[in-house]
Amino acid sequence: MRRSTFLEQLIESIGIVLNTLQANARTEELLKQSQSLTQELQNGQLELQATNQRLEQQARSLQVSEERLR
Repeated sequence: MRRSTFLEQLIESIGIVLNTLQANARTEELLKQSQSLTQELQNGQLELQATNQRLEQQARSLQVSEERLR
């Protein structure tokens, strides 16, 4: 094997490794973002459930008050 061919293959292999490392880092970054967004969504859903429960309670209270007024 010629020396220049070996160096070309070595450089190509190094490039592939660097590209793979970069892709892995980007994938990890996207995974962290996804996990963060999932947590935010879950928190928002919990808040929405709590708000719905409060509204349901208020609606029941209003119905009771309306019945008393009749």
